[in-house]
Amino acid sequence: MKRAMIIVGLLSAVTGCTASPGPATANATATAGAAQPTAGAATAGATSAGTAPAAGADGRCSHPFPGNDDVSACVYPGGLYSVSYRDENQYYWHPTKGDFAVAETFYKKNAPGRAAGAWTGRTISVGDSCVISDDWIPNVAHPPSDCMDSRDEEMRGATGEEQRSVLAFWRVMTKDVPSADR
Repeated sequence: MKRAMIIVGLLSAVTGCTASPGPATANATATAGAAQPTAGAATAGATSAGTAPAAGADGRCSHPFPGNDDVSACVYPGGLYSVSYRDENQYYWHPTKGDFAVAETFYKKNAPGRAAGAWTGRTISVGDSCVISDDWIPNVAHPPSDCMDSRDEEMRGATGEEQRSVLAFWRVMTKDVPSADR
C-alpha cells in the first residue's frame, strides 16, 4: 500500500495535479532521442546521465524528490505513465477505449535477486487478471499466446482482447520509451 501511495504521488507531481509542484518538478522534451531538461530541472539537480528516462516529444518527466536521481516519473503520449526506481521501471497504460489497462514491472539487469539469464525481469499484467507468460518476447507483431489468471493461478490461453491490449501497449512503449528503459 505504501508503494502505491508513492506512485500516486509521483504521478500527481508529473501530471501537474498537485497544488504546488515546487522546484523538484522538471519538464523534459526529447530532441534527437535524449531528454533535454528545462532550466528549472538543472537548478534543482534533477537530471544526471543515465538515470532519467527520456520522455517522448510530448512527454514530461519529473524527479519529485530533490537530490534523489534514483526516482523519476514520466507521462508519455498515448496514456502511458512510468515510475523509474534504481532497480526497476514500472509502466501503466490507460487506453482511450476498447482495450484493457496494462501494467508492467521491469527489473533492471543488476537488480537484487535477478540472477543473470535466469529470468527476463519483466512482468506484464492485463487489467482483467491476466499475467502474460514469461515465454512471450515483447514485440508489436505477435501477441502473447497465454497467461496466468491471477484469480486462480492457472495458465490459460490469452483472449483476443488481452492480446490486442498487450500489443497496443507495446506499440506505445516502443514509440515513446527509449529501448534502454524498456
